[in-house]
Amino acid sequence: SPGYAQKVKTLVLGMQFEKVEEASIKGDKKGALKGYLRIYKSPESDKDAKKTAAYNIAVLFYEAGNWKQMYGWADRAVVMMEKEEILKFEKDFILFATDLFQRRQFTESAALSEKIFDKLCLSKTKNLGVFFKNANVVYLADKQFEKSSALLGKAPKCGLGNDVVLPG
Repeated sequence: SPGYAQKVKTLVLGMQFEKVEEASIKGDKKGALKGYLRIYKSPESDKDAKKTAAYNIAVLFYEAGNWKQMYGWADRAVVMMEKEEILKFEKDFILFATDLFQRRQFTESAALSEKIFDKLCLSKTKNLGVFFKNANVVYLADKQFEKSSALLGKAPKCGLGNDVVLPG
């Protein structure tokens, strides 16, 4: 039956995640990465499994210092995640954006920050302003005034006041 098939699929997926997490805990980052990639690419993986795998792949690439791969996988994870899931990992996403900025990957840092800002719009997180500022500072420094202006237009709709929007 379809219900039984779904239960078996969920069980198998859970076992795959368990094996991959064991590898990661044991320090086998390469094995963990391969496992998460296998889960992400598997046709049996549902949306939840794919976004969890994408997020974990981003974390592994962050730990390895590979900013290009980290950015790509973090971006995929954000696109697939709902607001509540991003809130759960928002401190990691701040680390990702900050790491990109420190590596002088300004475009990627701003794009990731704005994408997260858009997803978290109207949420009650104190970090909403952090994502806004991260993106806007880069846009202004990079003379991308149209992007800055568009972001400024979103701020009031997302509940940000002048205390966050205007530099003080």
